[in-house]
Amino acid sequence: MIRLEDTLGSEILDIDTDMVVLSCAIVPSEGTVEIAKTLNVNSTPEYFIKEKHPKLEPGCTTSRGIFVCGTANGAKDITESIAQAQSTASKVAEMMLNSIEIEPDFATIDSELCNHCGRCLQACPHGAIYSNGTVNIDPISCIGLGRCINSCPENAIIIVGNNDQELFARIDGCVDDGDPRIIAFLDRNIGYVAADNAGMNRVKYPSCVRIIRIPSVFRLSSRHLKHAFDKGITGVFIGDGTVHASKGTVDESISSHVDCLRCGMLELGIDPRRIYYYEAYLPHFKGMASRLEKFYQSIQSMEATSRS
Repeated sequence: MIRLEDTLGSEILDIDTDMVVLSCAIVPSEGTVEIAKTLNVNSTPEYFIKEKHPKLEPGCTTSRGIFVCGTANGAKDITESIAQAQSTASKVAEMMLNSIEIEPDFATIDSELCNHCGRCLQACPHGAIYSNGTVNIDPISCIGLGRCINSCPENAIIIVGNNDQELFARIDGCVDDGDPRIIAFLDRNIGYVAADNAGMNRVKYPSCVRIIRIPSVFRLSSRHLKHAFDKGITGVFIGDGTVHASKGTVDESISSHVDCLRCGMLELGIDPRRIYYYEAYLPHFKGMASRLEKFYQSIQSMEATSRS
């Protein structure tokens, strides 16, 4: 007879049994923790190496070309470890034997402008930027968040289709002298898709909202927001779900970056309440529409107060 506490049912149980087998907890090895830091891959709260998605991309980590299997990924029995190892080995063999096709959404460096300051190496959370005499970006590891672009003092880094001139042009295209408008900067993986789902499901949001697709909120800097407000934009809505994407960032500093953008606008005399941040979720497109409506009403109130 053993007596134990059922923590779910909040009661004490007495069980009559012939044998009791106690299973000890498993913790990651020191080498697992160290290699996760070295390779800049995500870890679980228990410090095992995290998969991007256990069903959609099993065995894949947050860094392209780096895979995980077995108990480095978490507690598993022998059968599950072998099955995952076979799956991961097939992915590696496919990469080695076949050519790799990737989307042209990675950053590139202009070596003539680069002064080798090294700031971009520290900014990249995936370790995609490396230096071997010259600073280069690995297109396979780079997921194109744009964080490195704003860290470069020489403007030597660009993402094709998302350089400053193109962003400024998109902002200019959202301006209408006869109708004060709100610009919504949405990340391409989650925020933009959520807005697209809202449109497909005919979920209404304010007609004055104009959407600009960006790699992530890290691509935005104070100069982009200043340009928008200088052109007469009344509010900036930032919707980003990068931390929820399978190709997302390895940290959760997006809200900190938004706070920096607000501080930059405050220094320029622009009310930081005119910048709204929403952490987007792909299935929750109705939530994004409601946040847009809420922000629109807030901007209307501020506009009415400024006129009175």
